[in-house]
Amino acid sequence: MSVCAERSVCIALLVAVMLAMPMAAWAGPGGGFVSLVLADFDYEEPDVMEESGELYGVRGEGQLPVDRARLRFDGELLVGGTDYEGQTWGGTPVETETGDRVINFGMRVVGRQEPVAPVIGIGYRYWEQDLRGPGGYRRAHQYVYLPIGMEIGREDTSQFWPPQVRLELRHLLNGHVESDLSDVERSFEDAKNDLDGGFGLKAELVSSFDGAGRPWQLGMFVRY
Repeated sequence: MSVCAERSVCIALLVAVMLAMPMAAWAGPGGGFVSLVLADFDYEEPDVMEESGELYGVRGEGQLPVDRARLRFDGELLVGGTDYEGQTWGGTPVETETGDRVINFGMRVVGRQEPVAPVIGIGYRYWEQDLRGPGGYRRAHQYVYLPIGMEIGREDTSQFWPPQVRLELRHLLNGHVESDLSDVERSFEDAKNDLDGGFGLKAELVSSFDGAGRPWQLGMFVRY
């Protein structure tokens, strides 16, 4: 568990969940895909607050073959508004909306073994919250993590089923949460809490197929 000044931030880091709905992608040149993403997002600080709602965005992925492996690059932007249920610092219940922006990008080294290939890389996640309403302020979460996992199966547009399976454990290398408390009151100091422990998980199913003369992908993933 992370060691930081605010226990709620540590717990929130460990229980932040994103469940994405079906994702359709069009393959661009050079082995890349551009995807549209719809995500059902939920975040909770136990006994303090919870926010949930739909986020929408775009995701890009490209691959580059190298000796005995391939490099996979990916980037993602999700934006939207969520419903917030919590309380002010004085304990008054608050129900309002928040504005959210999530940015993910990283690089993976994927082995050429089949049907099970090892995966390792580096990743970065940025999440900005605009907590609106009484006592609201802006907060930004930033994580650098080490993804370790495996790919089972392969992308094959001639065979829609079974899908390729991607599994990943994400070990937190470094992170911090910045809270602009001066948004509440000018006399307040902005806070920064360093995070030095934590983990994440990801499971993804990806099916590839040909359609209208182009390769496509359809996928579902869960991130914790």
